[in-house]
Amino acid sequence: MIELAREQKMGLDKWLGKQGIGVSPMYESLMELCGITEYTVINPYTPTEEEHDRIQEMGVLVISKGYKERVSKIFDGRIIEIQATTFEDIINSINILAEYASKRKVRESIQYISELKDEYIDKANFITAKVMPQTEMISRMINEMGLGISGDGIRIAPDYGTSSEGKEIGTGADILIPTHKNAEKDVVKRICQRYDAVIEGLKKGKNVK
Repeated sequence: MIELAREQKMGLDKWLGKQGIGVSPMYESLMELCGITEYTVINPYTPTEEEHDRIQEMGVLVISKGYKERVSKIFDGRIIEIQATTFEDIINSINILAEYASKRKVRESIQYISELKDEYIDKANFITAKVMPQTEMISRMINEMGLGISGDGIRIAPDYGTSSEGKEIGTGADILIPTHKNAEKDVVKRICQRYDAVIEGLKKGKNVK
């Protein structure tokens, strides 16, 4: 009887389009920030055969920005692209997911992240050095922190070495920022880790007031 009820509910949910949320491992912590408890962690970029079948059962997939075209080849449900380079990105991402989230948790998380953002802006306020971001990702971080930019500034680059286009990144950089491979899994901790790397790197150069 219980099993029959479960099957009927699953069938009804599917008919209503409530097939669940799938999220890539990188954004599992974002679900927690939103207070979303019903979700499946799955790799939508290079799925195994089993994962491919599970993806078809999802109604929504939460993925990294820039992968929609690839993922849409194997999934015809709703795709939500997420960016988490800056604190403002996380706030925007939480707002995008708000329709699936706990209103209280959304409110609390946005307040928490906004306060963190302000803390890092205050920390960066004591740095006088100009920097030269080597990628767009680094540039967005620097802009949020409020650091000055100059063509002959301190070079800051991600640590992944080679871009997806095969271009060498970070060669000769003064400060390397941890990316996916060497970064924290938690989205908030990951941003803090990267901002700390910038601030500490600049402090070592004694570029503070």
